[in-house]
Amino acid sequence: MAIGREQLVAQFDHGAVTEFEVEGLGVVRLRSPAFGVWYGIVQEQRAHEGSLLPDSVIARTVAACLVDDDNKPLVSDPEEVLRLPPATMMAIYNRCVEDVMQLRKSAVEDEAKK
Repeated sequence: MAIGREQLVAQFDHGAVTEFEVEGLGVVRLRSPAFGVWYGIVQEQRAHEGSLLPDSVIARTVAACLVDDDNKPLVSDPEEVLRLPPATMMAIYNRCVEDVMQLRKSAVEDEAKK
């Protein structure tokens, strides 16, 4: 039997959560963003491949992944995360890309090869 609308809707905003410790900040929670957000970020990153990413792309990536204890977005405006210290921002960004975004990217690329 095929899934119904209720089962599909139940999957919205329920990506796997990764937790890690950031020195001086504490535990940070990251979750895969919805496909539309993820895809837009991947396109922006690929457009700047081989060059330094603009701070707006890094901020959008971090803001899309950060969640609170209820798995709700931690920030509503990506500009907010630009006020973090550089080391903190890049630690979170790198975990977003390595543990969250790349997992989704690999899954999509594997699916495209089929």
